[in-house]
Amino acid sequence: MSNVIFMPWIGSKYDAEGFRGLRVLVVAESHYGSKRSERPTATPELVKALGQRLKHPDATARLRKHPHFARIVTAVSGAASASVFTTQERADFWERVCYYNFLQEFVPAARVAPPAESWSAGKAAFLDVLATLRPDVVIAFSKRLGRILIPLCDEVPLARVHHPSTGFAYARWNSVITEALDEAHARRRSLSVGACDLSQNPDYSAWHRASRKASPAHGPHLPPELLADVHSRWVVEMAAAKGGGEVTDEGLCRGAT
Repeated sequence: MSNVIFMPWIGSKYDAEGFRGLRVLVVAESHYGSKRSERPTATPELVKALGQRLKHPDATARLRKHPHFARIVTAVSGAASASVFTTQERADFWERVCYYNFLQEFVPAARVAPPAESWSAGKAAFLDVLATLRPDVVIAFSKRLGRILIPLCDEVPLARVHHPSTGFAYARWNSVITEALDEAHARRRSLSVGACDLSQNPDYSAWHRASRKASPAHGPHLPPELLADVHSRWVVEMAAAKGGGEVTDEGLCRGAT
């Protein structure tokens, strides 16, 4: 049974093409929000809504832009400004990488310290993610998180950079990411082996399927009459995720707050 509660986002091109020929796993610390908004597909929903700027089919509007995802695209690509990318180029970036949040519970708000025990649970879940996704390189967008990942990543190249919040400096951190990408390419060449087939792993298949099927997060833009059903569904899905039960394709939630 996997320790992972919040499924990672797996881009459709991650396995076969990747980003510049590499399987790149981007890791951030946590989701922010209330307990009632927790659901296993939160990460894919938010990548679609905020990273790819897609709209939930039942929502009255898209979520507002968030710099977190644009800065990740810019830094990993080695650019100096997010403005050089079109919406289509940013959307394609997310199809080439995996994105995962380390903590397995929502944090109430930014700058609120997570419970100490949540870091231990996060370690066990991350090891499952690492074994399932088999990335060539890991990029941690949090220096605090990066320190935790050093022993967990073992021989997998790891870039530890600043959280993509206010004050993120591309001139300082882009080179750190580039060095890790170069190290990953060199490691791939030295091993002289092709990338393994991930599709045989049932967790990978389930997570990949969830990334394809999840609808973009709707945030506050969902009609009120639909919210009660959504929250009830999330309770069931979270109970199944924590208890090791299976959530069927039909049970995957269609939106997020």
